[in-house]
Amino acid sequence: MERSGLIILCLCLCLLQYHIAGAQKAFLIKKYAAVHGERVRFDEIARPQVQWAWQKWPELKDILLWNISKQQMLVIPAQKLKCDLRRFLGGMADLCFVAGQIVLKRATAVLGKEELRKKAAIFLTEKGAFEGEEINFRDFRLPEAIFLDQDEIVDVEFASGLKPGRNSLRFVVCGFQGNQVRSYTGSVFIDVWKTVPCAARVVNRKEVLEPSLVRFEKKNLAYVHGEVWDGKGGPWRVKRPVGEGQVFMLSNLESAPLLQRGDKVTLKFQGRFVSLAVPAIVLEDGNVGDDILVKNLQSNRKVRARIVDEATIIVR
Repeated sequence: MERSGLIILCLCLCLLQYHIAGAQKAFLIKKYAAVHGERVRFDEIARPQVQWAWQKWPELKDILLWNISKQQMLVIPAQKLKCDLRRFLGGMADLCFVAGQIVLKRATAVLGKEELRKKAAIFLTEKGAFEGEEINFRDFRLPEAIFLDQDEIVDVEFASGLKPGRNSLRFVVCGFQGNQVRSYTGSVFIDVWKTVPCAARVVNRKEVLEPSLVRFEKKNLAYVHGEVWDGKGGPWRVKRPVGEGQVFMLSNLESAPLLQRGDKVTLKFQGRFVSLAVPAIVLEDGNVGDDILVKNLQSNRKVRARIVDEATIIVR
């Protein structure tokens, strides 16, 4: 007899646990709901979550709740919502999951944050022309909800060209004739991972970029400001020091001159009846055809001479 009682008790506990679990998910109360008439219906604010709740749905969905005027936006705090549901539904209210307050408005439809996020993601996928191995949309900052009247639709726009990092978005509500009725602002953060040229070691100011100084790494361009060098062209040198692993930015590169300060060259003196060649050191940067200051290493005199090629300058 004691054993039978223990079995019955265990079965009751199991059933109780099942009932509690079911009660937590039986009917999900929405955070935003579009109301079609003067009274809010239960099916406008709730959605069944389990099979037995769907079976019970025909008896519950048309229960009338609060009154609501045409222009009114009704905000009901969570505690009041729970109390009101007990008043309207009786014990069935204990089977409703209330996550927070609910916002109600007379409208044809409502788009909550999740629907707006999906719409924005589709728009970004279609419109974003990003060059990279991996693109990710995250940290959406969106309107809480957009209520729509009959024949209204929501279009997504961006204020300027899409770029890695934080981007501003506009959610434009258009009427049946395509005219803009109202708009809402939002934003999204876009990660763009791409393999780009970086410094293999610290590169000092005025240092010419040799292949050994460049390595390619995958970087998130959302945190790289400016135009990234594509690894082509040159020869280049850096205007400012670049740390190991840092990305080479196009704004920090300049064409490397043929001759740089400190280079050793042959200085030729070209006269009508005599010519002379002596070693010299370059004191200014320059390219072919430029007149630069050099120092004659034999006399230690400084003179201006014209660059002929990478090894020769001439004084005329």
